[in-house]
Amino acid sequence: MKKEVSLLLVMSVLFISLASATLSITQPLASYNFGDEIYLTVTLNPSSVSGSFEINVVCGNESANVYKIAPASSAFSVGQEQKINHQIILKKEFIGNLKGDCNVVASLGKEVVVSNKFVLTDEININVKTDKYSYDPAEAITLSLDAIKVNGVPLNGFVEVNGSQNFKKEIVDGNVSEIFRSAENAEAGKYDLTLFVYDSDENGILNQKIVYLSYEIKQVAKSIVISLPAIEANPGENFEFATDLYDQSGKTMSANLSALLLSPGEKDKKQFGVSSGTTSQISFLTNSTAGNYRLIVSLGTLAEEKTFVLKAVPKITMEFLENTSLLIVKNEGNAPFNNSLNISIGENTSETLFLNVLPGEERRFNLKAPNGMYNVKVSDGQETVEKQLLLTGSAIKISEYNGLSVLTRYPLIWAFIGIV
Repeated sequence: MKKEVSLLLVMSVLFISLASATLSITQPLASYNFGDEIYLTVTLNPSSVSGSFEINVVCGNESANVYKIAPASSAFSVGQEQKINHQIILKKEFIGNLKGDCNVVASLGKEVVVSNKFVLTDEININVKTDKYSYDPAEAITLSLDAIKVNGVPLNGFVEVNGSQNFKKEIVDGNVSEIFRSAENAEAGKYDLTLFVYDSDENGILNQKIVYLSYEIKQVAKSIVISLPAIEANPGENFEFATDLYDQSGKTMSANLSALLLSPGEKDKKQFGVSSGTTSQISFLTNSTAGNYRLIVSLGTLAEEKTFVLKAVPKITMEFLENTSLLIVKNEGNAPFNNSLNISIGENTSETLFLNVLPGEERRFNLKAPNGMYNVKVSDGQETVEKQLLLTGSAIKISEYNGLSVLTRYPLIWAFIGIV
């Protein structure tokens, strides 16, 4: 009885072995890009033949048939080893939209063999850069791009650049470079590029990737504008001016500027700082030199110049020396005073004194009159000084402080008016 059972078991194993087909498959690489090809060999040694023979690419829950023999009996014979060499073209027209983790599956009837897993992708590894980040306007910008497909093969394709620059260029053996420039008047700031990298065949795009790149255009001072309120300035007053600094695109900039004021003949120089976008002022003394002034505002090698005229204006001051009858006349202006003073002593006497007083010159006059208190007024036509003075003498008399009578020194420029 045991012999009968053992014999039956052996016969059963032999029958199953004879009824099973033996399938094996060569293994794919670890990764592929679209457009690649998988070369494989399926080895069969069938003990029986039924159904169909198929090779399918399976990615997740989706599959695509790439080879089929139906019925299998038309091509295969029992007990005869056969090899099927097949080339799988990884393009959409053959495998559709399959992508991701995939296997090749070969089957004969109910017998199945599955390959190792491989990755199918349209990804491209890209390294893109410019030779630096910040550039002057119109400076050469060098863009370099390296493109390697996931399968490790350098890309032969194209890059289309859009954004602040627009161009298309061929990628050869995974490399491409391009030199471009911004406009001379490009605004300062960050500029963005979008790069579409791809390869293709007659049916369209195979592999693709979009990457982004940025660079910066510096703000560079290009012009200084000086605004003057007038072409003439008055001594003794503040002369205001405004300075504006503009960049390459015409936008205002903030910066500290250097200002240089040159007097007529450049005898005097005054250097001071100003801020762009603000109003500054130059303070002139009443005796500052009259004539043409040069105002130069600069930033580095950039400079702008304006000229204006400081007027020639005499300025007479008149005062009485305390506790005396001495009249002091001084020209604190920047031009000779060649005019007259009107001097009133009391209510009935007025005299006109014609003078030529140089800038910085001081003249002193003694006032005399019959003993008594007098209201004395002195006027140059613009300003008047008035004071109660105790005068002494036998008659009204005006003399220079050096002792000479004004009538004696200037016999032709006095006019005496007596009012009764």
